[in-house]
Amino acid sequence: MPDARPRPSRFRLPRDVRPTEYDLHLEPDLDAGRFSGEVRITMRLDRARAAVTLHAADLKIERAAAEVGGREVPARTSLQRADET
Repeated sequence: MPDARPRPSRFRLPRDVRPTEYDLHLEPDLDAGRFSGEVRITMRLDRARAAVTLHAADLKIERAAAEVGGREVPARTSLQRADET
């Protein structure tokens, strides 16, 4: 059975997935050499998708959420080490 997971295409989003706005808040801890923060990405999808692959090498994701039509819907994350960039 073929793998149904989306495959990264040269480290780019598919053409039908277009980010339109990024809202990023970071709190650096310069002494520890790390940071914490939050990002909200507004994107336009030209077709329905079961998944969107985002690159997050070396980041610990504590929570993910998706909003569709003003309503929060369940979202989950998974790490694909072989595809990590």
